[in-house]
Amino acid sequence: MTKFFVIIGLLAGMNIIKLLLNKYKLKRLLFLEHQYIELMRQISEDQANPEQGFIENIPEVINLVEEAGQKSSFVSRVEPAGLGLARTIQLNLFDNMILNDEEVYTLMRLVFKQAIGVYKNRIRQCYNPIYWIEFLVFFPQNLIKYLAGNDNSGVLIMISRFLNALYWLLGFVCSIWFIYDKFK
Repeated sequence: MTKFFVIIGLLAGMNIIKLLLNKYKLKRLLFLEHQYIELMRQISEDQANPEQGFIENIPEVINLVEEAGQKSSFVSRVEPAGLGLARTIQLNLFDNMILNDEEVYTLMRLVFKQAIGVYKNRIRQCYNPIYWIEFLVFFPQNLIKYLAGNDNSGVLIMISRFLNALYWLLGFVCSIWFIYDKFK
């Protein structure tokens, strides 16, 4: 019975750590979003000194939104090149987030909102027992997904399904053995 409580304690500890980390990231991202909005308001009114404040936090913003699964996109611009010619340039959204441009501002606000939604969802998962049951039932798949990162190759999927089936079989056999041992 003590092994059961150890397992429950480990799961509760994982849950608390996940909750605290995601709450911190959410609060930090909300603060940085507020700073971004304020900086862009000041830039649009020609009041900002872009050498201070938010500029120092841009690497943290990029890290937080990328941890939430948001990817930088490109904004296309056509500029006159002289003699009636034009050239097209691609601006990386994260590299140009403080550019005084309506499209860049709108896209960055969207990135902030989506990342905030991801962190809120992760916090809700901490309270959802169905999430934790699913996590335990598909533990090998979750472990392989975590270790492999974004690799979605067919071989990796087959390995994770095989390990998951083996995990279920082992769990079933251990359960039968445990029940048999108790009623012997």
